[in-house]
Order: sequence, then structure tokens, then C-alpha cells
Amino acid sequence: MFPKIAAPTDSNEPVLAGTHGLLDYEVELGIVALNDITTDTGIPKHLGLVLSNDWTDRELLVNQIEVDNLTSGAGFTNAKSQPGFLSTGDLFVIPADWESYYKNLQLDLFVNGDLRQRATRPT
Repeated sequence: MFPKIAAPTDSNEPVLAGTHGLLDYEVELGIVALNDITTDTGIPKHLGLVLSNDWTDRELLVNQIEVDNLTSGAGFTNAKSQPGFLSTGDLFVIPADWESYYKNLQLDLFVNGDLRQRATRPT
């Protein structure tokens, strides 16, 4: 695990690729905690959900990853936390039952009209 330290940006904001343009992306459902989550409180009953893109600068990742210690997370924080690397949609949902809600979602990612990713909850 590693932290992603990036401020949310509008989904239409331009995203800069590294010097070699090795930029990966994937659609994700972002979870927004409405209250603090601690070991004492556990996961709250209500969470906010937002559609987002997760960007990765593969050039940074390849240059900074520790190949002998992949579980260290080295390289991932920098590669995923560049300015603009947390594009979010305009819809913020607080479902009555977030666990049932997200299990029925299908997330599609299109680039120039071409389907690049389809994510569904495995059964």
C-alpha cells in the first residue's frame, strides 16, 4: 500500500504526461469518508462516492520502483501523485447502503470514443 497525495481536479483538466509520455489511466470509484475512520469506529455506515480517473506516470514508476522490494510502495506515490492525477467527475453520491449500491455499478472508460476499460464487481 502507498499514499496517493493529489488534490482532486475537474475531469476536463489537461493531464501532463512525463517527458516520455508513458501515462496510464484507469476509471475508479472513489470513496469519500464523511467522518473519521479509525480502528475504534471501523468503516462507517454512510460513505460518499465519486467517479474518478487514476493516472500513473510509468516513467517515474520505472525509475523509482525498488525491484527487490515491490511491497515497499517506493515509486508509486510519486508516479500517482503528480498535479492533475486525480480527475473527478461532477457527481457526488451518498447512497443509503453504499455496499449494495457499488456492487451493481459498471464503470466504463472511453478514450476518443473507444472503450478502453469496463469494470464490474466480480460475483
